[in-house]
Amino acid sequence: MSVLRAACSPEVLNQTSRLEIQLLENSLSTNKLEKQLMLQTNEISKLHDKNSLLEQKMLEMEVRHREELDTLKQEKGSLQTLVGRQSGVIRELETQLSKATGNSSALQRQQQEMMDTVHNLINLCSKDGVVPNSTKTVEEEKKFRDCADLYQNGIRKMEFTPFSQRLRKTRRLK
Repeated sequence: MSVLRAACSPEVLNQTSRLEIQLLENSLSTNKLEKQLMLQTNEISKLHDKNSLLEQKMLEMEVRHREELDTLKQEKGSLQTLVGRQSGVIRELETQLSKATGNSSALQRQQQEMMDTVHNLINLCSKDGVVPNSTKTVEEEKKFRDCADLYQNGIRKMEFTPFSQRLRKTRRLK
């Protein structure tokens, strides 16, 4: 090359040197661009892998959500059935309560009528001089513990009733 350089004019040499420098600069620039391209390709590959992973997770979430939604729909149906049954039971209880309230009112009326009748009978008896048993004093109705107690209090005449009859009726001694 040195022979060629000597034969060439300085102008050609200058231009050749400039072209060589430009070629080296272009080569450097190309190397930088190739390096950037490789880095970006690696980055794109990483992003692609992350994207695939995220897509897989999204699919799994969709499946899980679909299963949860199906479960919730089944629970909703079960709860609606339960609410329907409970509503029927509540209606039945309301009907029974209404009947019981009516019966209670009728029983209260009957009780009041009986109380009025008892008061009328007491008033009637007190007008005629009849004293009902409830007005007797405790002295008149002595209670004895046993036969010896009766004997000590001077009661000598006794009526004996079989044990089974005593269970059916109670007698008071005066």
